Amino acid sequence: LRSIQPAEIEQQAGQSVRAAGVEVPVADFIKALPTAELTYAGPGRYNVIAGGRPVMSADGKRRIVIGVK
Repeated sequence: LRSIQPAEIEQQAGQSVRAAGVEVPVADFIKALPTAELTYAGPGRYNVIAGGRPVMSADGKRRIVIGVK
């Protein structure tokens, strides 16, 4: 998770994400990512969870999915 770059998240969400119902800049989200809870989203892909809810794009339309290498 430490290898995830802001650009990877920004491609999905733009400049901010919605984590636990609060809009958070991607740069701050990346700092918290190493301790984030994950749920399975497919082979090598995971949803990021914050406050018991999936992290979404700021508009709430898309779940943030990360790939693990």
